[in-house]
Amino acid sequence: MKSARLNQLKVSWISLTACADVQQNLAQVSKLLSEVEANQPDVLVLPEAFAWLSSNLMAQQAHTEVLGDSQAPLQSACAQWARQLNAYVVAGSLPLTTGDHVYATLCIFDPHGVLVTYYRKMHLFSVVTPTGASYREDRLFREGPVPVIWHSPWGAIGLAICYDLRFPAMFRYYAQAGARLVLLPSAFTAETGEAHWHVLVRARAIETQSFMLAVNQVGQHDERLQTYGHSLLVDPWGQVLQDTQLNTGVFSAEIDLNRVDQLRHQFPVLQTRSNGMDEVL
Repeated sequence: MKSARLNQLKVSWISLTACADVQQNLAQVSKLLSEVEANQPDVLVLPEAFAWLSSNLMAQQAHTEVLGDSQAPLQSACAQWARQLNAYVVAGSLPLTTGDHVYATLCIFDPHGVLVTYYRKMHLFSVVTPTGASYREDRLFREGPVPVIWHSPWGAIGLAICYDLRFPAMFRYYAQAGARLVLLPSAFTAETGEAHWHVLVRARAIETQSFMLAVNQVGQHDERLQTYGHSLLVDPWGQVLQDTQLNTGVFSAEIDLNRVDQLRHQFPVLQTRSNGMDEVL
């Protein structure tokens, strides 16, 4: 592994249009690895549902794996990518079982291919949109129990997935626990994304004075499901540093985490009490 510089983090991420063919999706990622490798990132972030995405959510049951099974196809592929890149791989979400339940699980593999931490999506996208589109993640997945901080070589990093973005208490919790960056793999839909994506990602960055890296799926996945794209890197002042628009492929940036420390010192929002009005997770 490359030696970690405490406040300088090189990240790459992949925006893609996943489908209901797991092998095709894994091949897409594998094909892009040489481009990722050329950027020499410390961390590669993949979007939510990078290995399988369809409007028929229940069909994903055929691809569930047991959490921590290093021989299972999806987890094995992620571990291999981490070893190849000599970098951490943030697998946006995989359908993994713990006990009797399936969770949408973000997994982080270290440069040796070892699963070092995982987060199970706490807020499930089970809604009807204003146009009448219905989404029911709760038919397959169980809600994750707790927020998770990745204690990385660069300090605390908050982990969240897609619909979590709408719940600000989670992000305040991460910031108050010392996280300077939140990773948010997503498959935000075109309808909801056009209305809310930029506003919400920037708001979470501004109110917590954190970097937000929100890596979204993009494009038409089947006849019913379209995602918004626009993967975003936003700084702690709310400035959009990168917006991938509707493009697919590999994107990279270097994040200077010192900017978080400086802003929180000069503009101490998180130290100001709200007279008991702070939300509690």
